[in-house]
Amino acid sequence: CRESSRRSSRSLYLVVQEWFYANQKPCKCLKCGRSFSWSSHLIHHQKIHSREQP
Repeated sequence: CRESSRRSSRSLYLVVQEWFYANQKPCKCLKCGRSFSWSSHLIHHQKIHSREQP
């Protein structure tokens, strides 16, 4: 049903939004201790540790 699908998507969006705005950052970099809300951001961040710095 299109209407129930729309409601479910909105409910999920609200849950994700509440979680995000609660400033929870469960994804922590083990090398520097920086925390991120999303695992994809942590993965992107970890790439800086694998590059050689001049």
